[in-house]
Amino acid sequence: MRKDINLLPEQPNVRPFRWKMIFGLVGVFLFCIAIFLGYPMYLQKQTAALRDQVDDLSMQLAAQSTPEETPITPEGALQQLQTEYLPLSVLLTKLHALLPEKAVVVGVHYSSAGVVEWSAQFSTLEAVATYMAAVQAEKSVENVSIVQVEQDPLVKNKPYVAVLMVEGISSALQEEERKE
Repeated sequence: MRKDINLLPEQPNVRPFRWKMIFGLVGVFLFCIAIFLGYPMYLQKQTAALRDQVDDLSMQLAAQSTPEETPITPEGALQQLQTEYLPLSVLLTKLHALLPEKAVVVGVHYSSAGVVEWSAQFSTLEAVATYMAAVQAEKSVENVSIVQVEQDPLVKNKPYVAVLMVEGISSALQEEERKE
């Protein structure tokens, strides 16, 4: 018997690898075609749904707005503000009258109709709390909130600076309170 001695390495079969690669490329190609054909249909459905929503909202808006409304003129807006809101000078006078003895006003910022940001220096935190309670008890004030209280930690006996947000009530409500 004759023995064959083959010292050359075995060659791997290359064909299955090629078939796997061809099937993979065909699959990717089919996936891309499906996306390319399906995405415009998806966009059309989304666009139709959004158009329906816009139509519904526009009908709701048309139903809510009445044709009887008259446009507001600058004079009308000024008259409305004067009748509805407490004048700023009255509110500031009341806030200043409620300050404790050693308290000093640091700043006043009028942010919107009836809303004042009031900054004052107080000697103690108790004075801040007492002042806030007095302002809350005031009938011409609707809401009070502390925005910030600070003191320099490096300086002894430095006064506290408190920033309060004060909302004044409307003058119509104040007149009703006066009648009662």
